[in-house]
Amino acid sequence: MKKEANINLRLPEDLKERAETVATNCGSTLSLLLRLMLEKYVQMVEENNGVVVMPPEFKKLHEDERLIFAGKKSGNHKEKKS
Repeated sequence: MKKEANINLRLPEDLKERAETVATNCGSTLSLLLRLMLEKYVQMVEENNGVVVMPPEFKKLHEDERLIFAGKKSGNHKEKKS
C-alpha cells in the first residue's frame, strides 16, 4: 500500500511511550500500528453503516500478518530472539 499523506499526530508523552512499547513488542513500528488500528476502525464503521460500536473490536488486528503477537512470526518481520 502506497502511503500518500502525512498526518501530524500529537500524543501525550506517556501514551506515545506506551504505544511504542506495544508496537515494538509486536515486531512493528508505532506508525504501522497506528495505521493498522485506523484501517480496522474505519473498516468496522463502514461495515456497520456508519454506526460506531463501543468499545471498538480490534480482535482482528491480531490476525494481521503485518504484526507479530505472542511470539508468532509473520512474513514481514524477523522473529525476535529471546
